[in-house]
Amino acid sequence: MTALRLLILCLCLVCLRLAAPARAQLHERFADGELERDPSWQRFQPGWVLAPEGADFALHTAGGPAADTLTISTESHVAYGRWSLRFGYRDLNLSNANGARIYLVADAPDLEGPVRGYYLQIGTNNADEVRLYRQDGLPEQRTLLGGAAPEALRQRSADLTLEATRGPEGAWQVWVDGTLAFSAHDDAHRWGPYFGLWVKHSAAAGAAYRFDDLFAEPLAADAAPPRLLLAGRAAPTAVDATFDEPLLPSSAVPEAFRWGEQRPLRLEMLTERAYRLHFGAEAPAEALLRVEGVRDRYGNRLGQAHAAVAPPPAPGELVFNEILYAPRTGQSEYVEWENAAAGPRYLYGLYLEDAAGGKLPLAEGPALAPGRGFVVLRAAGGGAACPEAYVYTLARADLGLNDGGDRLALRLPGGGLVDEAAYAPAQHNPFLAATAGVSLERAEGGAWSSSVDASGGTPGCPNSLGGAEEAGALRVEVGPVPFSPDGDGFEDVLMVRFAGAQRGGAVRARIYDLGGRLVRTLTPATPAPAAGQFDWDGLDDAGRALPLGLYVLLFEAYGPDGAARQARRVLALAAPHS
Repeated sequence: MTALRLLILCLCLVCLRLAAPARAQLHERFADGELERDPSWQRFQPGWVLAPEGADFALHTAGGPAADTLTISTESHVAYGRWSLRFGYRDLNLSNANGARIYLVADAPDLEGPVRGYYLQIGTNNADEVRLYRQDGLPEQRTLLGGAAPEALRQRSADLTLEATRGPEGAWQVWVDGTLAFSAHDDAHRWGPYFGLWVKHSAAAGAAYRFDDLFAEPLAADAAPPRLLLAGRAAPTAVDATFDEPLLPSSAVPEAFRWGEQRPLRLEMLTERAYRLHFGAEAPAEALLRVEGVRDRYGNRLGQAHAAVAPPPAPGELVFNEILYAPRTGQSEYVEWENAAAGPRYLYGLYLEDAAGGKLPLAEGPALAPGRGFVVLRAAGGGAACPEAYVYTLARADLGLNDGGDRLALRLPGGGLVDEAAYAPAQHNPFLAATAGVSLERAEGGAWSSSVDASGGTPGCPNSLGGAEEAGALRVEVGPVPFSPDGDGFEDVLMVRFAGAQRGGAVRARIYDLGGRLVRTLTPATPAPAAGQFDWDGLDDAGRALPLGLYVLLFEAYGPDGAARQARRVLALAAPHS
């Protein structure tokens, strides 16, 4: 009986070992003197060796006599938790030519290629700092989140203990030798199956770096099952299913999925989080995708989930809405579309095509255009967009938009046309002095003109032009009358509200005294939306307080042809400006 129990126990332990999920933590002291197992490290260049150190080993660089970059990585699924390691260097000055990165979270093992994740950087040009960066693709596509310059890094040789923590919702802390160096906040990348080391060394410093006691552990065990994020129809008989984290491959089987009443014939992995399900026939448009029994890499099982299957856009549903082809410094080129459909539309595989046949993808992977919302494709370095929009940023300096104009087309994966638009500099508002940094927006009726937003454009947000009103409908309202800019918080500002300006035109607002002298220009002839507001504080153009009394507002609205419509209003200044 004892032997039987022992046999059963051994079999259970073997089964648990075989069913164990991917590595949920990392604890590497290099005590076994091996890089090939427990854990297995991937070296993308020679130049990494284990050297005896005390009772065991440490990882050292062994670069050649020329300047080079060395990387090494291993599997680790810690995205929220605590990381620590010992890091040292000898006889060098940290700089852009000599420094190290510790990739805490990375979605790819090759750290010289495109990576999405977070890393600590030790040493920068003219700064002996520890910095935390978020990387969003190519190495240059990164964002500085925080940094500090500890005293130890100002020496030519140092041995440090580095520690980083990331709590719920992206609260970061970085410690150096037990002292808090800085805090930061970022939660853009919520998973990554790799941890890695990156070293850039000069010709004389190939063997100057060492690492030991690498540790990564979740702050709390992952007990949550995977979530089904979206489902999109990639073809009449193919549906893409995307989850919030990688799945255990052995659980992603046809029996786990159902579209309407049918199971998929086969599954195709698109990414670690997305699968394409191939069916034998097309399901009705209202059929849901149902999922049951898939597991994440920690073994957590999804009970049941379902999602509506978003179709690709039909012709005319996703329409060109805004184009910035000539950005200023600090801006980036972008193209925006508006989803005219009430429901979401599947974007994977769609692409932008110019007249010369150049193509750019509209989405990096499975993604949805929000119903009645916006989709933005832009180059790296762009500013903020409205959070409700879907924004895909390409890892390149520009989109290749022609400054002299072009014809653009949005196409389905098979080449079918969704929408097209032509743009040209001549479409800009003729009253605009300079068009650099100002987008072209589509207004009601399909005509294009210059954005009148103060930032030069409205990527991912409703256009600034609004609806255009017919000539003769100009309305100008002023109030309060009288107003008293005495600083008491009551009726201190006169508001000039207008409506009915023509798209592609301009407005001008000037104030005169009763002697006919110009005292204040609220705005020169400036492109403006169909409706808007200007304020007057009771001062003249030189910033001086004007005397009490009556004044006259002359408001002019110009059409694209230069024809002006005018409105006059009497204003009453009842108290001096204070």
